[in-house]
Amino acid sequence: MLSATSKQEERSGNTSGSKDIPALTCLSGVHRGKIFRLEEDQTYHLKLDPVQGAVISEDATEPDARETLARFHPAEGGFELESNREAAIRLNGALVLSAVLSRGDIIEIEEPPLLLKYGFASATGGNEVELGGLFTDCVKRTRFESTGWAGFAVRLPVNMVTDISVRSGLIFRLSVIAILAVLAGLVLMQWNTSRITEQNLAAQLAELSSATDWVRKQQAEFISRNELNDLSLLISSGLSEARQRVTALELKSGAAQRVVTEASRAIVFLQGAWVYQERETGRKMRYVISEAGGPILTLDGRPVMSFDGEGPVASNQFSGTAFVISSSGRLMTNRHVARPWGEDPALEVMQGNDIEPVLEKFIGYLPGIKEPFDVVQEKLSSDADLAILRCSGVTDDIPHIVISSQQPSPGDEVFVLGYPTGLRALVARSSQQFIDRITEEGLDFWSIARALAEKNLIQPLASRGIVGQVSIDAIAYDADTTKGGSGGPVLTSAGELVAVNAAILPEYGGSNLGVPLAQINKLMLGLDAED
Repeated sequence: MLSATSKQEERSGNTSGSKDIPALTCLSGVHRGKIFRLEEDQTYHLKLDPVQGAVISEDATEPDARETLARFHPAEGGFELESNREAAIRLNGALVLSAVLSRGDIIEIEEPPLLLKYGFASATGGNEVELGGLFTDCVKRTRFESTGWAGFAVRLPVNMVTDISVRSGLIFRLSVIAILAVLAGLVLMQWNTSRITEQNLAAQLAELSSATDWVRKQQAEFISRNELNDLSLLISSGLSEARQRVTALELKSGAAQRVVTEASRAIVFLQGAWVYQERETGRKMRYVISEAGGPILTLDGRPVMSFDGEGPVASNQFSGTAFVISSSGRLMTNRHVARPWGEDPALEVMQGNDIEPVLEKFIGYLPGIKEPFDVVQEKLSSDADLAILRCSGVTDDIPHIVISSQQPSPGDEVFVLGYPTGLRALVARSSQQFIDRITEEGLDFWSIARALAEKNLIQPLASRGIVGQVSIDAIAYDADTTKGGSGGPVLTSAGELVAVNAAILPEYGGSNLGVPLAQINKLMLGLDAED
């Protein structure tokens, strides 16, 4: 609390006119909001009273040093604060022994807790302050009283209301009461509207099928039915751009056809799924289902997920390209393909809460081989978008891509192989009968790929381009590709590897970037001896 002697109370209404004089405003305690005006020729003592707590006194006699927390004595243009060396006093957050005070300075007394603000006030005025100053003082007071942002957020509205009721003028208080009454009416109307909306949402959720069926459809229709219909029209009209590109490439030269044919057997179509799980418990993130058995959705239609949910696991499916790099079963691809969660904006928040992403399933297909094989991560580059994988499906009769001994030069011709757009491009190059089959049987992300492999329909796309720029960090070229083609090899006209396809730059006329030989050879160090 803050109190003053009766003598100072008389002086607070002196006849100095409208001139502003130095003043201390109490921002905490029972006297919060009181303005204590300081005479320019008087020294004041802030001392500890056993009954009243912190007391500001203008006694002419020097009080006992053990009782004195600080004193305020005149200085040029105002007052100087001088702290008792045994008292913990902060000025604007920093511990001080003495300092000349400036307008707006905040003085914190740790024991007993007290917050003062130094400034200037009218010699004849009361305790009312302008709204801007009131709000600023309230924020500073709340920070002083709170131990964290959560406490600050809770205390600030309460402190603001109490400060307005104590420190503002009568007209302003009445205006605030009127505004609050209007707001209360609006809140009541909004609550009623929200209640009706929630009832409508509950009715809609009750009409949905079980959560398991709903989630399966979301995950299984990696290629939606509408997309399958579009592909059917595409094939029937003979406008399959992917097929036209491959046909044109093969007709250009026998050398190009030889490079593509030989390398295609070593291009792996990757499929995988990953989930978030709690590091300590191993519980996986699942969809939350309602009592009616349907999925619980947010207002924008997104399913709610939780580690306490009982619905299906919320897995994230992905596909990409890799290629055989050695006869021992090693594959090379991009790091962002091997660790697909790296670009998830929620990753940092998840990891900060002891939640980690884990691969749930990772398999690959090779052209001409019907069965998939398991894929595991073996080595990830720390400074380049590269990764080495290990698989069990490569045998001695499967060729591997040979690494070139020299970098390409601008103007050199290159070939890029891969599976851009993943299953969509593979299905687009199938047949109408195949599309009818997967539509009728409702095949999912995994079974579509298996069905394609059984029909020998997993074959990479190839595109031709010209090298535009070569640097230590990247190679730029204009061969056509898109998402899903990441991780594919960039080959010379001799079929040798000079880069790994990594990024697309559509703003530069469709140019792409590949990870160059220097980074490839660096990642392969220590592995060659095993092959």
